[in-house]
Amino acid sequence: MNKIELSQKNKEMFRLITPFLIAMGVCLFKIITNFIDIDKSEGWNFIELIFYLPAAFILFALNFLIKLIFKDKIFFIWLVEVILLIIGIWILYYNFIL
Repeated sequence: MNKIELSQKNKEMFRLITPFLIAMGVCLFKIITNFIDIDKSEGWNFIELIFYLPAAFILFALNFLIKLIFKDKIFFIWLVEVILLIIGIWILYYNFIL
């Protein structure tokens, strides 16, 4: 493999795996684990399911939209998604946790 082929593979990997996709994977993992343990939680896991399911759909839609806007500009895709994730986590933290 030469450097150009390796660079293309890295570029394609970073285009497919984005911060929103990683966050969506975390949401799907929480949905699956909460669904498995739903009978042990006395209803608390159902509340988490109500939160994580729309979050996963929103993350997927935003990921698709950002990739449509920026096409092959991987740096800008990652930059916008990281900034939006930081803003979203900050809003959730200060509005719902404190």
